Amino acid sequence: MSSDPLNSEPVAGDEPALAAAQVAAQATAPMQRLHWSSVFFETISHGRQILFPVLIAFFFGAANGNWYWTLLALIGFAFALVTTLFKYFTLRFGIRNRELIVSHGLLFRQVRTVPTRLIQNMDLVQNLLHRPFGVAEVRIETASGAEAEAVLRVLTLKQVEALRAEIFPAGAKAAVAAIAPGTGAAETSGPIASTQIPAGAADPPVELVRIPWRWLVIVGLASNRGWQLVVVVIGAIFNFAQFDSMDGKTWRKWIPWISEHLPGWWTAIMLILAGLILLKLLGMIWFVLRFHGYRLDRVGDDLRVTCGLLTSHSATIPRQRIQFISLQSSPLLRLSGLQTIRIETAGSSAVSGENAQTAVTRSWFIPVAPRERTAALLNELRPGLEWDEASVQWQPLSPLVWRRLLRMVIVLPLLTAIGGGIWLPPWGWLIGVALVGPMFYSAWRTSRGQRYARTGFGVAFRSGLINRKLSLTFFERLQALRLEQSPFDRRWKMAQLKLDTASAGPAEHLIHVDYLDENFARDEFKALETLAARHQPVWK
Repeated sequence: MSSDPLNSEPVAGDEPALAAAQVAAQATAPMQRLHWSSVFFETISHGRQILFPVLIAFFFGAANGNWYWTLLALIGFAFALVTTLFKYFTLRFGIRNRELIVSHGLLFRQVRTVPTRLIQNMDLVQNLLHRPFGVAEVRIETASGAEAEAVLRVLTLKQVEALRAEIFPAGAKAAVAAIAPGTGAAETSGPIASTQIPAGAADPPVELVRIPWRWLVIVGLASNRGWQLVVVVIGAIFNFAQFDSMDGKTWRKWIPWISEHLPGWWTAIMLILAGLILLKLLGMIWFVLRFHGYRLDRVGDDLRVTCGLLTSHSATIPRQRIQFISLQSSPLLRLSGLQTIRIETAGSSAVSGENAQTAVTRSWFIPVAPRERTAALLNELRPGLEWDEASVQWQPLSPLVWRRLLRMVIVLPLLTAIGGGIWLPPWGWLIGVALVGPMFYSAWRTSRGQRYARTGFGVAFRSGLINRKLSLTFFERLQALRLEQSPFDRRWKMAQLKLDTASAGPAEHLIHVDYLDENFARDEFKALETLAARHQPVWK
């Protein structure tokens, strides 16, 4: 072994030397290029905006003998293809000095740098077209949350493995193997492809949750996800169907059996039942397609999720980035001993909508899990968190809340009945009568289901009687505290306490506690201000 420290190689277990060698290798690492199949996938990704309109213009122009539109279509398609090729040949990425660098462009060159310590999520998507090429799409996100800091479409799995090892050193290989087990990737050269994880640096993955398909069926039955597919179908019908040319006879031809054999109110009943069954079937299909093969592992301080039937999805969520945990359940899930666990990470509130990249990491972190494992799972999500709901001393709402809500149940339907009777005689007053039931239930649910508690680690908030939601956040994660009073609140000596984190929103359960006693709300607001300022982040 050489005694020269400059020429000696670091050995396993010598962490400072290994870290220094890794930083030195990064400083001189050449930039990498996307996989050659990126041209194909980039072209497909522009399908909605460019390719499909171009093809429609081409076929309509050829059919009508108008070659002017066909020529424009060909020019548009060529422009899209040249743009894609230009991006492929100019885009480079790599990690230098612990920063992710992505550059593209030739005349107008853009370079984006992201410190690896700020990267919160590194998500992988591998659909059916990706698998034959052994590639995957990579989305890298920070706490900004507005959009992905970088989208690399596409990389080989070897590139993904090495990139993840640089960003999240512990257990990078296990995560890539999980998204496409047994899938070979083309060999790539360069430091990104050849970076090796130091011996002993990667912790073995610890399986936390594996979801069987029957649980997905149950949560699909309990959800209303089928409405999303129904909206898509209705939109397609209104876009393509020619309703102006349809008369009553045309509609009856669509459903001849129902028109002849199930007249009157039986038709409505059968259609409603068929619609409800269809919605539940669509909900089950949505959950099975999205979360088939779901597995949650802990690798070091990272949580790794893999799932998906047609499109495999993999996500990395560092535990120290979790801001908010929400436990949610419907009656069917409670009867089955199951629940949904959602989380929020910093910056996730800025992302609107839900797609394959955000559904797992934000909206449906653990779509279904046994309720008996709640304490163990919470301790994995937040090390040291001990939660026992039965021992929590919940703060009830103001003792005047039921009286206040009951007056609303009486006054608002009465005013609605008077207005309906005047503007929609003679039966308009029935609108006010119809409001009594829903408003009474809403008042009962609010007064009985909403509870607040301050615990040793932070704040707990519970709401709902039928669909129950219980959310937890932590003192060091509180970003905004608000104490609000409306004129009606002051009249009833009540106040609203609103607590927001850096990611309030995606779990669909904000900690906004209404109808608290005014004195308690003021004292609690001051106490939370002090605790939020005193507590420092648990992880550095």
